[in-house]
Amino acid sequence: MPETHRPGSRPRRQRKELVLHTRVSDNLAEGIRQIADDLRVPTSNLVRNVLEEVFEVVETVGDDVGDLFASVLEEADAARDRLSRNRAAREDRTRTAAPPPPPIAWHFVRAGEAVGPLSREELAREARAGHLAGDTLVWCPGMADWEPASAVPGVRDLAGPPPVPGADRTSPTPGS
Repeated sequence: MPETHRPGSRPRRQRKELVLHTRVSDNLAEGIRQIADDLRVPTSNLVRNVLEEVFEVVETVGDDVGDLFASVLEEADAARDRLSRNRAAREDRTRTAAPPPPPIAWHFVRAGEAVGPLSREELAREARAGHLAGDTLVWCPGMADWEPASAVPGVRDLAGPPPVPGADRTSPTPGS
């Protein structure tokens, strides 16, 4: 309610009273009268105070819901933006990602013949079978020429130690 103030006096509320007529059930009217009697206030004061409180609560809840709704909309916008950025980044990575390198296809010489292509695992199996020594010539795409296994990184560890100088090549090699 608006307040008025006279100089030298305490502020007073200006009252504007309206009379509202409405029909209520007999049970509701009796309940309101009973509560007013229990509180020892006139029924009209009780109804007016209850209505004022209800309208204040409705206004506060309405403001709170409006603020909550605005906050939810802001969060939804932020989530949509993050999703769009993530999707764009994922698409960029997919477009710019290099294809995986092809597996290395190894070849080696056995009895004057080229054997291959073999995967590194297959080449290791050949080494365990005694078909690959340090002086065995190996080649893979990207190499300029055939080289001894002991000189090729990634193969030298499979070939085992180099042959003992002057040893008979027909002797079994370690691992056979």
